[in-house]
Amino acid sequence: MSLRRRTLIATPIVLAFISAPLHALQVSTAEVAPSANVAINMRGGWRDVIRDVFRDAAQNDRRDQRRDRDNDRDRDRNRDRDRDENRDRDRDRDRSRRDDGRLSWRGRVDDVAEIRIQGRDIEYRSRSGQPLRDVRATLRGAPLPRHAVSLALDVDRGRGQVMVVQQPNAYNRYTLVLRVVDRRAGYGDYDFDVDWF
Repeated sequence: MSLRRRTLIATPIVLAFISAPLHALQVSTAEVAPSANVAINMRGGWRDVIRDVFRDAAQNDRRDQRRDRDNDRDRDRNRDRDRDENRDRDRDRDRSRRDDGRLSWRGRVDDVAEIRIQGRDIEYRSRSGQPLRDVRATLRGAPLPRHAVSLALDVDRGRGQVMVVQQPNAYNRYTLVLRVVDRRAGYGDYDFDVDWF
């Protein structure tokens, strides 16, 4: 409540003190509005009562101003936190778009083959069995970045296993290592994609 409203509430009490002799005044705290903190001191007179009413009104105004200021500060702090979270989310989304890439690999494997990807470099070789044949490796999008990424391996064709042997990290200089294992006799055709994001 503002000071003006409290003054209007206190006005009937003040008028009662002014119009009645001090010894004839019988006012109890029950007759005063419960929200008004009025301490009636019969010895001090009506001036003390008026002073107390206005002092309480000023204290209540200062308390309301402090509460409003604290609420404003909390609202500003929450708004700043939300803005920072949105900025971080947008930056991560932009970074992930820049770092999205894909290796499409197709070839014929006899026994075990290994494929290594580092940045834009792609190496493949036969670990055991006959040399690789009909290999086509295509890199799309961003090269493999030099930080941790999430991987998704999608095998379209192959009779054996295609697996991620090493995730890119600082220890292997951000190299992705894939292994194709074909234990059946002869060559097996393989076609797979690996995505990083």
